[in-house]
Amino acid sequence: MGKTFCRRRYLIDKGFQSRFILRFVAISTLGSTIAVAGFIFLARRRLDAFLNSMRMPDVAAGDMLLFDSLTANAAAILFTLLMFFVAARGLFRTAAGPLHRIHRDLQQFSAGNLGFRVVLREGDEFVAFADSVNAMADGLNRRFKNMRDHVEDLSKTVDELRGTSDNHEANALRTRLARRVKAIDDTVKEFTW
Repeated sequence: MGKTFCRRRYLIDKGFQSRFILRFVAISTLGSTIAVAGFIFLARRRLDAFLNSMRMPDVAAGDMLLFDSLTANAAAILFTLLMFFVAARGLFRTAAGPLHRIHRDLQQFSAGNLGFRVVLREGDEFVAFADSVNAMADGLNRRFKNMRDHVEDLSKTVDELRGTSDNHEANALRTRLARRVKAIDDTVKEFTW
């Protein structure tokens, strides 16, 4: 039975997930703190102005502080959205570069260049994925080299068979030829369809 697919292990590095979650929590907490601090600042200023004036307004405290509350929350929402945009852009840049390099290298692979290697910088995201792609390329290289060696041996044996007139030697070459064909068949069967 094959391995079970584990999305977190193969596609998303846990450090990458942790940094994303920490950024999200930090920005959300900072936005909430700014909203509360802004409201407290504006409410104190408004209440101090009313307390220092000779006349108290004839409105409820909630109505009196509604504008200050809305202003503080609007400023906090704008700041939080700006910070989310900055964090998302940083996250995009962290992931986009390695994905572009992997895409470029996989195009070489699809063009038939099995000698390529996906090379990412130390600390880049998707290093484990790149290592898996490189291991796949190594396995394919090994299998194709094995097949190429068998085909070369097969060609040499066919040439020797054509050049021999001795019946005993021809039978030995046919046996060797059958072993070479079997080896190629075994190598082809290593691929799963």
